[in-house]
Amino acid sequence: MSNLRDLKAFVRYDGSGRVVAGSLIFRKKKPTIGNFQQISSFKCCNYDQSPVPVVLQNTSYPFTYPDFVLQGVGGTGTYLYNYAQNGTTINNIYELATALNTEYPSFGTFKVVDGDLFLNPTAAIAELFAATGATSLEGFTFAD
Repeated sequence: MSNLRDLKAFVRYDGSGRVVAGSLIFRKKKPTIGNFQQISSFKCCNYDQSPVPVVLQNTSYPFTYPDFVLQGVGGTGTYLYNYAQNGTTINNIYELATALNTEYPSFGTFKVVDGDLFLNPTAAIAELFAATGATSLEGFTFAD
């Protein structure tokens, strides 16, 4: 028996455009007979993984203080991630992206596009964004 996650989900539509009850099937290819359309089969795990902007606040280069904070912004609540650089000097946004990628590969991939920092999130981080309704990350340094 095949794992259902390896298969696509299809439902059949009647002549009025309504889903035919009980018509859900899992197959590799769309059936050729009948008006079948592919649907999302596992809604629990289909999160938007498009790039998320990281808005930098109170960040001027170079900085060597060992605390950089990432905070989710928007939605029902915010959440924090602390990033400890261990005294590393960050001279520009590219070095910041490299440091974040080294420290937090489980977040996804940080990259600089046209001078702005973005996160291509992992499924777990995308799920967290979906759960909290956050729409961006805010990054900032802080001093004693």
